[in-house]
Amino acid sequence: MKRKVILLLFLNVIAGLAWNASASNRQEIDSLVKQLGDEALHYDTLRRLAQIGKPAVPELVRVLPQADHELAVTIVETLGLMGRDAEGAVPALIAALRQPNFFVQGHPIRSIFNWKCVLTLAEIGAPAIPALVETLSDANADIRYYAAEALSYMGYEARPAALALVPLLNDEYDKVRIAAASALGGMKSQPVRDIDIINSKGQTLERRIYSDDVMLDRAAEAANPDLMKMLGDESNLIRAAAVRALGTLGGATAVPALTAALKDTDENVRTMATMTLGEIGTPAKAAVPALIHILKKGPYEAQGVRVSAVQGLGGIGTPAAASGLIEALNDQSSFIRRMVIVALASIGEPVDTIVPPLMQMLADSDSEVCFESSQALGRIGEPAVPALIEGLSHENKVVREWSASTLLRIGPSAEAAVSALKQAFSDDKDARVREIAAYALKAIGTPEALKAIELFEFTPPKKVKIPKRAR
Repeated sequence: MKRKVILLLFLNVIAGLAWNASASNRQEIDSLVKQLGDEALHYDTLRRLAQIGKPAVPELVRVLPQADHELAVTIVETLGLMGRDAEGAVPALIAALRQPNFFVQGHPIRSIFNWKCVLTLAEIGAPAIPALVETLSDANADIRYYAAEALSYMGYEARPAALALVPLLNDEYDKVRIAAASALGGMKSQPVRDIDIINSKGQTLERRIYSDDVMLDRAAEAANPDLMKMLGDESNLIRAAAVRALGTLGGATAVPALTAALKDTDENVRTMATMTLGEIGTPAKAAVPALIHILKKGPYEAQGVRVSAVQGLGGIGTPAAASGLIEALNDQSSFIRRMVIVALASIGEPVDTIVPPLMQMLADSDSEVCFESSQALGRIGEPAVPALIEGLSHENKVVREWSASTLLRIGPSAEAAVSALKQAFSDDKDARVREIAAYALKAIGTPEALKAIELFEFTPPKKVKIPKRAR
């Protein structure tokens, strides 16, 4: 009996403390909300309300409809900083978007406020999806557009809304169609994870485990015919959005259509097609010849499209793609050469095919190309060491510098180069090569390597400089 009395007293004390804390919290929230209109306290107030989180949401929602332009934007920004803790504000945000006279029409702050609402709904994420799905069927095209945009900013998290977005691909307004296709295109594959199955009221019905593509299978089946039609649309923006969505929903089956889009008259559409093929990866290998053709067009093709083609080939990563990239190492544009090197490093294999041309680029006339080659060889690591050992005895001292610098980056895995580095440290005619060789030996760190440089004076604050320009 005594224990029960003590426990009851303890619970009463805890409840009292909780009530006092809650009352104190409410007072602070009320005070902070009043300060939101004070520009001098604006950011501190925002940060504190965001820290308080969920308890502050009801008061912010209450004040929102009565706020002036600037304060309303500030309130929505604060809710956005809270992320999922602002779940309770979803109905108010949707209502604000739907209310045509929330602000004076035509006032520039109106569009700012709408976009802040869109971004905040995206930050809230999954809890906002049921309300956004309902909003996709709103009679007002602007509201449908805002809902689709919010889902597009969510990325893969918006997958439960995929089927609801499909009808909007046939919307009468271009901006709605573009937003819907963009949202579908942003739902990229993710690792296996738990997914909540929710109803229209936002209640969790059950939890299932889904793999990357299961969530989009049904949406893909329904959407792909519409997306294929969109590829022939007069609007460049619609075609670009359709390309993106096809890459996400269609995968390998979309490769023929995406390859055809490489000949589109619009630069942005061609760029999107090259990027999307690279994201599909090896299943897009049939597009390799078309991507190589874009690279070979040189000044007759936009630089952005050519860079995207390089990235696309790097993403596909087949031997044929690597061969096409190696051929492009002779491109007149140093920027293209640098991007090609980065793409080859991402492929990495076969080493016997990729390493020799990368070694040749250590003598390039552009020092940034040399640097990217050194970085690429460093990422390849130990398999590149034999070629770098040969580079230490190259007649061009710049190649010797870069070879030593790359071995320094590789570090302990370059143990096989100790003998060649010892020789470079003691015999090379160039003081800079000798210095970098010493640093490389120290990085490798074996007893033999350290013994070779035991009399070398290292200066800790000093950084190893890379060559300014190949000679």
